[in-house]
Amino acid sequence: MQVRVERPQKVASFLQNTDMKTESKLKYWINEYRTDPELKSRVRLYSGALLNAIFAVFKIATGIIYRSAWLLAAGIYFLIFLAVRMHVINLDLRVLKGGADPDHEKEWSFYGKIGWLMFLMDLGLSGIVVQVVKNNEANTYPGIVIYIIALYAFYRYITAVIRIIKGRDEERVYLSAARSIDMSFAVTEIFTLQVAMLSQFGQGQDFRTMNIITGTGVALIVAAIAIDMIVRSRRHRRC
Repeated sequence: MQVRVERPQKVASFLQNTDMKTESKLKYWINEYRTDPELKSRVRLYSGALLNAIFAVFKIATGIIYRSAWLLAAGIYFLIFLAVRMHVINLDLRVLKGGADPDHEKEWSFYGKIGWLMFLMDLGLSGIVVQVVKNNEANTYPGIVIYIIALYAFYRYITAVIRIIKGRDEERVYLSAARSIDMSFAVTEIFTLQVAMLSQFGQGQDFRTMNIITGTGVALIVAAIAIDMIVRSRRHRRC
């Protein structure tokens, strides 16, 4: 697969045009975003990494404030998610700078590597689920913070599902790996949200069974996504 050099050159030429008004530049980028699936994938990849970093720092900070091993573990887990995203971003930056031009086999090999990393992450997620159930650890958030987290979690889940459905035609295989990362991140956050909401509104009841069911389901979903990536990688590399 060859890099589409005409688009980067077109964009570079456009950016060097100092005579164009800001309004025209804005319209240009809006049009590019609407018509270029690759640009959409990149915007989602980079913005997702930023949100991922903010959320991981938030989890770690609240874990320190509330002295919660569960929140610290979740924060570290989301930092690992960020590291996987950065692995994809690193390759993308090399492609954009002209320093890398992965062919069909190399792109699918990279896709499979991301699958293996996610499979290893799933083992860590399983450990977090066991920790939550074993210790029945509770954590609450002050004021409206829990509602903000809930809105964010459902937003990430809905956008991840939409991207899975509509993003099958992405040209770059390594960019499509970001879809799988987004879905895994979203379902994991649904689990952490459930733990927080049951703790905050559960009136002291024991919700271990519910956490076992949801946690196991999320771990299985992430494992299925990772295995699907690995299998697809091997199948396409043999073609």
